[in-house]
Amino acid sequence: MKKTVFFGLMVIMLSFGFIGCGNSTGGNGYEEFTVTFDLDGGNISGNISSVNIKVRSGETITNLPSPKKEVNSFEGWYTQKNGAGSPFDSSTIVTGDLIVYAKWQSNVLLMLVERWTYDGNNYSQWRGPVPLNFFYNNQLRSNSTYRFTITGISDTRMEKIGAYIETSSGEWESLNWWDDSFNKVIPVGNFSIIINLNIRDFDALADGIIINNPTFILSNRQNVHDHIPSGSIMASITNLNIVVEPILEFYANRWIDGSDWHSNIRLDNFYQQPLESNTTYRINISGISETTMERVGLYIAAPEDEWTDMTEEYPVHLYKNIPAGDFSVIMYVKTVDFGIFKPGVDINKNILLNIFNAVDVPAGIPHDTVISTIRNINILVEKL
Repeated sequence: MKKTVFFGLMVIMLSFGFIGCGNSTGGNGYEEFTVTFDLDGGNISGNISSVNIKVRSGETITNLPSPKKEVNSFEGWYTQKNGAGSPFDSSTIVTGDLIVYAKWQSNVLLMLVERWTYDGNNYSQWRGPVPLNFFYNNQLRSNSTYRFTITGISDTRMEKIGAYIETSSGEWESLNWWDDSFNKVIPVGNFSIIINLNIRDFDALADGIIINNPTFILSNRQNVHDHIPSGSIMASITNLNIVVEPILEFYANRWIDGSDWHSNIRLDNFYQQPLESNTTYRINISGISETTMERVGLYIAAPEDEWTDMTEEYPVHLYKNIPAGDFSVIMYVKTVDFGIFKPGVDINKNILLNIFNAVDVPAGIPHDTVISTIRNINILVEKL
């Protein structure tokens, strides 16, 4: 009798020991496994490495995590990296601990619904954000113009396309001057569009605004139906590429008895030293010109003193020719005696370098019309 009882106790102890050696059990005694979702650089509610979900043995996970990753499209979970192995979806039965990996398709821009209210009016747009440094690693220059050549493959036709650039500060502020030129069309399939943006004078931005790592926004101003919630995907662009070039645009400049081609750019984008009175400067201008310009000169102006010239009148014999295509020209200017300026004028604030083509504007071209462009503009300034 004693032997029988002892044998029974041994069986019970072994049984409990066997259960304890397996995976964790839930409060009701069922087996539970952990599925680890490796985000591969994605993000879910602030998590940027992985998230874990516990699930009963033999069951599925109905609501799978949906991570996001800038300029990437999420294409599901797989048992190996980069989409290798087997897919893991809401029908996959879990029978043990498992790690699954996010699969991404790179260079994808999703156009999402954004809604906002301003002055009591409701507005919406299709908004495709991408960090500018994905495609352009240089700092944006104040009071300058940039050309954005955008290419890709769109799954949707979009008819009112434009763009803007957001600062990276906590509160939204645009880095470019707004206009109403949202008139580009992106067709279904392969496309290429060019958008020029005029960057604001950074001195005019609110205090504390951070301009590093700004976000480029491709925007479609087509109406969004009221029943479509914010954050909904309206279109997808794959094979996205953006080429960013600093450009200099020449405008038709007309006055009562003459005209020329006129352009200007902030001098401190290229030369941070204070200008000196009665001093000669050598200025090397290079880039890619879209047209031939035959009588190009320059001067420096102080906007705070109503555009008073800071340099002597440009001698006709120093005019340069700029050919179509790649070019590099050297010009010289000499500053005037700064004693001529009004008292209190800051002669080294917001100085503009004015480049002009002293050739009459063709008849029929209105004032302020863009008639020529230099791409990849660069300027080197040296005091002699």
